Order: sequence, then C-alpha cells, then structure tokens
Amino acid sequence: MRPALGRPLYADTTFNDPHENSGKPDGYPEPCGTIGVGGDYRVTRLWEQQDLDGKPPSQSIVHAWKRAVHHPIEYVCANVGEDDTHDSDEVLAEGCVPFTGVGKYSISGRNGSVTVDVFRFEPFSS
Repeated sequence: MRPALGRPLYADTTFNDPHENSGKPDGYPEPCGTIGVGGDYRVTRLWEQQDLDGKPPSQSIVHAWKRAVHHPIEYVCANVGEDDTHDSDEVLAEGCVPFTGVGKYSISGRNGSVTVDVFRFEPFSS
C-alpha cells in the first residue's frame, strides 16, 4: 500500500530559445505550455503558463518550485512553446524522457529546449 501523502519534488527549469536572444532587449523567451512528471497512469503538472495572446511573462529560469507527487515517476514531459507577438510561435520542447532520479532532464523542440533540474526527490519505498 502506498503512503497517503505525496512525496515532495524540488526542481528548477531553464528555458532555452536561441532565436529569442538576438530579438529582444532582455533576451528572455515568453514560455507557455506545461511540464509534468508521469507514471502509474497518472500525471502531476509541475509548471504551467497559458498563452496570453503575446503577453506571457519573459523568463529564462523558474527557480525552486516544489510539488507533491502522489505516484511513482517514470518520465518527465514538456510541451512548451515560446509566444511571439509579431512572429510565429516557436516550439521549445515537445516530448518525454525517462525519469531516473535526481538530475537534469533536457527535452528539445524544433526551436529550442527546456531543462528540468530535479535537485531533490524522495521516492516511494517499496
């Protein structure tokens, strides 16, 4: 039987958009989409930003977020775009990678990448 309470997962996320660095004064992308972890037929969303018609916040890093995960983790997934008001939207990350524990997980898209750095996680004991 699994514990009733979720295990905490701590992570930083870095958004990388090489095209954005040359096109804006701050050089930061406007990421929108979702990042999550999944396993045992369940998903826990770790980060989400809606597309706000060209107005999501500019950011290159989201520091030290924490989520309670109520299931084993098998993979890290990201579906993250970069919202441009005047240009076409870009795909920074699209897909999943296997979860192996604490470490960095890089997920690429056709226009960039997202790195999820899991720096603390206490897995369920068997």
